[in-house]
Amino acid sequence: MAAADAFEIPFRRSTPLSLSSAIKTYISSKYDQHPDMFKNDLERIDRLRTDAINVTEPHVSGLAKLGTYAAQLRWIMGKFPIDIGAEFTWYMALGYNTQRPVTQNNLQFEWANVLYNLASLYSKLASSSSHTTTEGLKISCNYFACAAGVLKYLREQVVPELRSSPPEDMDIMTLESLEQLMLAQSQECFWQKAVLDGNRDVIIARLAEQVSEFYKRAEEAGTKSNAISAEWIHRISAKRYHLAGAAQYRAACDCLERSKYGEEIARLEAALQNVNNAVAEYRYLSKLYLSELKGFQAKLTENIKRANKDNDMIYLASVPPASALAPIQKATMAKTTVPKEITEATTNLTPTGPYGAPLFAKLVPFAVHLAASIYAEKKDRLNNKLIEDLEALTVKLHDLLQSLNLPGSLQALEKPLGLPSGLLAHAEEVRQQDGLKRLLVTVEDISKLKANNKAMYQEAAEMLASEEANDKQLREKHGTVWWTRPSSRVAAPQLFKELEDYAEYMKSADQSDKLVKEKVAEHEAVLKVLGGDISGVEAFVPNTQRVKMTPKLEREVSRLRECLNEVSRLESRRRRKIGALREKARMDDITTDLLAETARIERESPMTKIEPYHFDTLFDNRLSTRYSPERNSITEEASEQTQLSTRLREANAAFIAVRKLDSSIKERETALQTLENGYFKYREIVQNLDTGRKFYNDLSKLVGRWTGEVKAWVYERTVEAKRVEEDLAGRMGVKRISEKSGDGIGGSNGPGTPKAAGRGAGATLLSPSPVPVPKPATSIQEPPSPPQTWQKQLRPQHTNPSVTSPQASTSPPAPPPKQRQPQSPQTAYPSSPPLPPKPQPQPQPQSQQPRSPPKQSRARADAPNTPLPAPVPTRAIPPPQIPTPGLWVGDGMTPIRFAGEPPEASRRGSKK
Repeated sequence: MAAADAFEIPFRRSTPLSLSSAIKTYISSKYDQHPDMFKNDLERIDRLRTDAINVTEPHVSGLAKLGTYAAQLRWIMGKFPIDIGAEFTWYMALGYNTQRPVTQNNLQFEWANVLYNLASLYSKLASSSSHTTTEGLKISCNYFACAAGVLKYLREQVVPELRSSPPEDMDIMTLESLEQLMLAQSQECFWQKAVLDGNRDVIIARLAEQVSEFYKRAEEAGTKSNAISAEWIHRISAKRYHLAGAAQYRAACDCLERSKYGEEIARLEAALQNVNNAVAEYRYLSKLYLSELKGFQAKLTENIKRANKDNDMIYLASVPPASALAPIQKATMAKTTVPKEITEATTNLTPTGPYGAPLFAKLVPFAVHLAASIYAEKKDRLNNKLIEDLEALTVKLHDLLQSLNLPGSLQALEKPLGLPSGLLAHAEEVRQQDGLKRLLVTVEDISKLKANNKAMYQEAAEMLASEEANDKQLREKHGTVWWTRPSSRVAAPQLFKELEDYAEYMKSADQSDKLVKEKVAEHEAVLKVLGGDISGVEAFVPNTQRVKMTPKLEREVSRLRECLNEVSRLESRRRRKIGALREKARMDDITTDLLAETARIERESPMTKIEPYHFDTLFDNRLSTRYSPERNSITEEASEQTQLSTRLREANAAFIAVRKLDSSIKERETALQTLENGYFKYREIVQNLDTGRKFYNDLSKLVGRWTGEVKAWVYERTVEAKRVEEDLAGRMGVKRISEKSGDGIGGSNGPGTPKAAGRGAGATLLSPSPVPVPKPATSIQEPPSPPQTWQKQLRPQHTNPSVTSPQASTSPPAPPPKQRQPQSPQTAYPSSPPLPPKPQPQPQPQSQQPRSPPKQSRARADAPNTPLPAPVPTRAIPPPQIPTPGLWVGDGMTPIRFAGEPPEASRRGSKK
């Protein structure tokens, strides 16, 4: 293999792009850090990209440029999402569409192209190395192996994570073919080295056989690729047969040495057959290469004549058929080698390393921000659960007091005149908080929040229902054969699932609201008393005469009072715990631990992209350790409350057994207990309303986000439906033209042609009126443009380059039928900008114009004034094209030494 005969992978070309602008914009909008903090990094990333895309010559300095940019790209993909907002444009290197740009907003796509060029550079360096010296063959072999390693890494690691369709010359089959091609050339270097060193024929044969196998694999994968040109396939086939012939020739030489004269002849004939197959590809081979093949062909012919003559006259050995020959054992020496530009990418990203310090190292990865919000949500959920458990214990204790008629029964006996101090404190608290009015205002605010949420939900629900109904109508109209796009619920299952989920949330919330309103109405009278003047409270509680207390009664009263004091202390302690727990949660900042964990992951697994789930273990351990005392405290509180409740019941039972009641004391007891119960219900209602307000505020954010997604999706589906209907109308127009043309060819419009049995009594095969292109019965209205925040989510409408415009037809087209103007949409978005102008189809090269439509039938020729439908674009079939220059280096190719020997030299007389 001479350098000029090597297969080189062409470079992919790119256009200049300011990647720093996209990164700067993203940092400004998504991070708390200011972009000016990374001014040097922003400038450097642009310099690295410029250096990388300008590597167009086979020089070793290009390896560092491509390797540095690829390593930095891989690093920053852990800091930013791949759709950062930069539109990377690259041109394909192989195939028939090398002048067509491919643009994607995808950092992974940019990285894949840079690695592709790294493989291309290795292949060019390998082919430019000397193939006439041992050192040159060694360098070339290593470079080809590195090129194969990069291609394998692309195929297995990069392209599957692309999240978009790869270009034609970067699909799996193309990369597989190129990888095998690089391995074949690497193995060929071993074969040439063995020839130069004068190794035994059997070793050289085994090496050549493996070279042929690699070329065979490259050919098989290449035939399944749309990017490997036919010329390359034929060249690869020639190399495959050439090396197979070289292997058989060396095996024949080995047979001659071992006096296997019949097998020698059979292998020489097999070698000649392979070389003949290689020569058959002469149209695609250079003159020098073809000349060398023909020289080898002539040499094999002479050796066959010599071997047959010697065998017929001397040895008289039987010649086995080719099918009986033992296969030549292959000796695989070439292996894929992933180069250090990939394997040592992260280790080289150090301040003192060859690639320099990693860019944006001080920028907190986006996944860390998401992780922090996830932790905050988990922390709040845990704290709310702890607080709810504590408050549930308190409510249970109050229910017990209420069932025992405490503390009213004790206060009525202890203080027959005036108001107890505890009740005065409770009344003052309610009055200062403007108790009943506060509750009513909060109920009204929650009602407004709920109405706003329901309005947003109803708007989105109506849009989904309308879109689904429209899709069903169009499906029934066109039929499932033509209307093949997914149904609404299949296309957006998550949106419809959230539709049902939010309906359940709001239904459950309605029940809770109803219960809270009933509580307010039930205790409204008591709350008016507690929130009014002290004189009103005193008037509500009747006075009684002081009861003479016996020693036994005083003892039971003291015992009961002690239990109630314990209840008050328990409540106060729980309030302090709840306040401390909320403060602890507010001060719980996990940022430091997240950054430390991020640094550990980046240090141990540099190529791993940081994702929020990487911190799940950290979250669980931190929450379990940090809030373990509070969990244990709730268990202790429950146990202590159980014991206190038992003592309270026993003390109350003993108190009731010894006291004497009259009607006045009973009335005072009932009044005091009513006010106490009202105060505790007030606190309970306040807590319920605070929970409801928080629920509706959180729900408002979720429903608002969901509504925005629904609007964007409905807009996208509307545009898609309009486009599909236009395509169907075009197909129906083509079908109508085909049917009319078929009728004309059959002579249906000739003289004496009977009328067709159409729908009407007088229907004929050919109407004298123009035949318009069919239109859908239900027009799809031109939808308004969505807000700018939705537009990036919409599918781009690509213009198929293989579809030509009506002007491309050679037949003179009639004026197209008038189109209806789009009507005003029923559901308008007043703040939306108008739709951007639709791109005009670009004129295609003459070589890609489709064939002219079939000529009109005779029946049409009889009616030249009959207008025809507007010509419908047809899919053009591109003719075979000559591959563009640059697929390989040079037009002339130096000959390959197939056996490694000059023509005039021979190791024995039989090889002349």
